[in-house]
Amino acid sequence: MKRWRLVRSGPGLVLLTTALIATLTAAMLVAPVLPSLAAARPASPLQAQTQPSSGYREAVTQALASLQTASAASDDSARDAAMQKASAALERVEPVTLPSGSVMTPDNAALIRDMRAGTLTPDEAKARLTAVRDALDTLQPTDSTADRAVLSAILGKPPFVQLPSSSWLPAWLTQQLDELLRRFFNGLANNLSDARFDFLGLGVLLLVVISIFFLRHMRNNMARESTLTQAEDDAMPGSSEAALGRAHTLALGGNYRDAVRQLYLGTLLILDERGKLRYDRTLTNRETLRAVSAHGSPALADALRPIVDLYDRTWYGYATVAPEEFTRYQHQVEEVRNA
Repeated sequence: MKRWRLVRSGPGLVLLTTALIATLTAAMLVAPVLPSLAAARPASPLQAQTQPSSGYREAVTQALASLQTASAASDDSARDAAMQKASAALERVEPVTLPSGSVMTPDNAALIRDMRAGTLTPDEAKARLTAVRDALDTLQPTDSTADRAVLSAILGKPPFVQLPSSSWLPAWLTQQLDELLRRFFNGLANNLSDARFDFLGLGVLLLVVISIFFLRHMRNNMARESTLTQAEDDAMPGSSEAALGRAHTLALGGNYRDAVRQLYLGTLLILDERGKLRYDRTLTNRETLRAVSAHGSPALADALRPIVDLYDRTWYGYATVAPEEFTRYQHQVEEVRNA
């Protein structure tokens, strides 16, 4: 019976090589960022934060106090005096330094004009200045003296500081070795970055070569399979008698492997000729056994099973057949033939 033969090495080799090339390609693409990562240094958390000027906030606070007085005033003159005092406080402003380092000067001209013209009530002006004060509060540093003390204790330990080395090497030699290693790995990263396209091209070329080898290997296997199938078709006997006669001739010449095959094919042809089995060359040997049993002949299937087993071992497993074993095989075939 015909069996499909698998190419065992080609696909696995191609998959392994493809994975290797993909890994190398990813490494080449990542290599450019290695020097920047190696040279990067984290900023010190203890850098002084620039505090916004407190003068402007004090002016806003004074203006809010005056507006509170204006809101509580019982007569217009007192309210107007408090409003003028608030606007005067807003005129005495100082530039504000933001945490980013930029400097800006608050412009309160429109607010002062509206307050002096009376177009704003004390409560409306107070609402605007309250929003300004809240915005200034967000610019204040959030760390405290206790926080800085904890942070200083953390940064005073490894890996942020280097403790005295217990190595037997001198400190200056250790520093030189560290510097050499740093330069070596930074240089290696730079070289990989420069040569990444060369490696990529080499990987693509290697993949093409392996693909060509794989396709040729597949074509050769298909050609060998076609040749083997054609040889099996040519050796197919036309009748059971022809198969049994050919088996006898092969056995006399000592070719027991081909003789076993002819006996097996002759047995299937005998069953086909007697209507006990429809011989189908597309079925495997085990499927043929199940077909015989399903045909209503379980006893015949049991008698045929050792014939199939020896044929599988001999023809597909290339097992050696001794003369006495071939004689037993002939008797088993005769039992099926006479059944």
